[in-house]
Amino acid sequence: MEVNAALEPGGRLSAGAVAVRIDPTDYQLDVSRARAALSTAENAVAAAEIQLRTSGSRLLQSQAQLAQVVAQAARSEADLIQAETQVITAEYNHAVERGKQDVAKHEWSLVDSQEDATELERELTLRKPHLRKALGDVQAAKAEVASAKATVDAARSTIEAAKAAVDI
Repeated sequence: MEVNAALEPGGRLSAGAVAVRIDPTDYQLDVSRARAALSTAENAVAAAEIQLRTSGSRLLQSQAQLAQVVAQAARSEADLIQAETQVITAEYNHAVERGKQDVAKHEWSLVDSQEDATELERELTLRKPHLRKALGDVQAAKAEVASAKATVDAARSTIEAAKAAVDI
């Protein structure tokens, strides 16, 4: 700091004269520090905004994945219902075939030339291959139901995982 010599008691300052000159270095350093702190704060805000946008983007992605998983689960449940319907149809066809086989057995018992028939003729007349096919269809339909149930269970687990990702 500089003090004008005329600033002594009884001294006179002329108009426009500098009475006291303060060294600006300390103040300039304080301004530089404040600007640096402001820059740091602005960078922190920018980083937070980027993180917020990124988090929002991840949330949207998780929500989209959840929607896809829910749609897949709905398709899996529809497949399960269809497979269960196939079991019902196959069991019905099996029961009908057993009835037809009973009728064929009765008709076969009325035939006089049973002894002259080949094994293949006997099998076909008594509808044994038809019955085996109907039973195989039932078993295949039941296997399809088991597979569809496993798919539905997996889809439900995936939904839970996707929900957890959205809730994070």
